[in-house]
Amino acid sequence: MSESGLRRVAKLILAALLFFALGFYCLSSSVVSVSAAEPERAAGDVSLKARLELEADGPFYVGDAIPVALILEGASGIEYQLPEFGSEQLGGLELTAQPRVKREKSKDGWKDKVFYRFTGWQAGEYRIAGLKVNYQDRAGKKGSINLEELRIKISSLLPANLSEAEILADGLKDLKKPVGLPPNYRYVWFFVGGLLVLALLYLLVKRWANLQKRKNHQLEDNSIIIEPAHLIALRRLEELRGKQLLEKGEFKLFYDQLSEIVREYAENRFQIKALEMTTEEFLMGLRNLKLLNPTQKIALAEFLKYSDLVKFAKHQPLREEGERALALIYDLINDTKEQEESDSVEAEKASVK
Repeated sequence: MSESGLRRVAKLILAALLFFALGFYCLSSSVVSVSAAEPERAAGDVSLKARLELEADGPFYVGDAIPVALILEGASGIEYQLPEFGSEQLGGLELTAQPRVKREKSKDGWKDKVFYRFTGWQAGEYRIAGLKVNYQDRAGKKGSINLEELRIKISSLLPANLSEAEILADGLKDLKKPVGLPPNYRYVWFFVGGLLVLALLYLLVKRWANLQKRKNHQLEDNSIIIEPAHLIALRRLEELRGKQLLEKGEFKLFYDQLSEIVREYAENRFQIKALEMTTEEFLMGLRNLKLLNPTQKIALAEFLKYSDLVKFAKHQPLREEGERALALIYDLINDTKEQEESDSVEAEKASVK
């Protein structure tokens, strides 16, 4: 083979080598680019989705609370970490409330809404940018999602045609003095009316209580049965007879108790304060008493004078005289007793006799 033929073959071999080298380089580059793109697709489009949204339409003014929601959607088993808000990410805004998470579950996975509150203290346009959400799927594979920036415009309540220097130069106006309200007497009338109603209720209740008290007293008075004077006296005479003072020779004690029975009967029957009177006062009171006839008045006067002799002059009577005095008092009581009596009174009188 000639020298020119060898050169031609060498050129062909060199061209073939260059061709194969270029083809291999292109093939390897395409494979690398495809393998590098697969994790980003899996992170952003398949395993987890995340975005920022405004929860209100606005407009927003200086100092307003601006609601922002971070919405995340993922399959079951995926765990994530909330992004950190630094000064670079907030762009001048201030985070004023801690995040609050609300989850909604579905058959294929879940959907979380994370609520934030931001505030801006100057008018202008703000950007929330540079936020990243890190996550891990069920198989332990880790990934991250870069959130798209969120633009927020904050307006001012101050006049737009004046600059800050002009506003400050104009100065602040003095506060107006408090305006007095006209007097409202409605509450006063309510108060006075309430007092009148309470006073009226108090008077009605007091009157009702007094009526009930009087009624109860009347019932109590009606329920008390006053025993006739002659029954009291006859019962005491029987008690005196049962003591047998005459048989024992205790004449002074006998006449003392017998005269007391007579005085008590006169006080209950004739309304004479006989127990408080002396014998002379008692006899003077009997003179004007029409319920006793002259014979009864004389017999009663003789008995009282004789009793005083026994009690005070130490006179010693006979037993028969004491029995006659006792019978005299029995007859005096029976002759001067009240005429209108119930059946029970008649029965008791019969038992005394």
